[in-house]
Amino acid sequence: MAWLVCCAINGFTQETPFVDGDLLVMLEQGVEPSLVTDEARIVDGRQTSIYLADTPSKLGRVYLFHYDHTVIDQFKMLDFVKRIEGVQEAQFNHYVQDRRAVPTDPQFGSQWHHVDASDNDIDSDLAWNTTTGGSTTNGFNIVACVVEPNGITWGHPDLVGNHWTNAGEIANNGVDDDGNGRIDDFDGWNTPAGNDNLANAAHGAGVMGMIGAVANNGNGGAGINWNIDLMPVIVGSLT
Repeated sequence: MAWLVCCAINGFTQETPFVDGDLLVMLEQGVEPSLVTDEARIVDGRQTSIYLADTPSKLGRVYLFHYDHTVIDQFKMLDFVKRIEGVQEAQFNHYVQDRRAVPTDPQFGSQWHHVDASDNDIDSDLAWNTTTGGSTTNGFNIVACVVEPNGITWGHPDLVGNHWTNAGEIANNGVDDDGNGRIDDFDGWNTPAGNDNLANAAHGAGVMGMIGAVANNGNGGAGINWNIDLMPVIVGSLT
């Protein structure tokens, strides 16, 4: 399988090797893939035999089409599909290079849960070849909410860069700006205290670091997600 799902669809040149007769197409909201097969059935007077081959991302509205590349120039076919009304973007199905994304953090070598020679790991490097976090295909920031009994050490250099803040709230103005029933919940929420004051706590820092420690910053290790919004919710004692 050679999919290169087009969440970064404009970032590759057409000179990159690709699968003959394959097109990855991102459709606009509400558009069905049958539109492409209907519109591109005949191109430049030639029967293309196009069909829907797979659906790499239904949520992202990304579909894989295949057609007979021996009857029509592939660049001409790509240009035709791109101009179909309802197609947001299209590209060839580029081959993915066999590589491993490995962070440069000094303690990464001891993070055996990511990569381990005996395979006692979760193979994080395989996931990092596709994504290291950031945003969804719909453009929303990825947020991880971590429920902790005590607190979180936000000053840690591996965490501060991925610190979530509530965009709908103005910090420390005494007003529930976003109308969610919590006043000044800007940095997260401390349930027992009824505010967003988050005490320092080593356990919470460790949990958040495993989920989303910033990578390649010359400090500590790397999280499963290198770029993610970490939101803490303090619940008090769990006993």
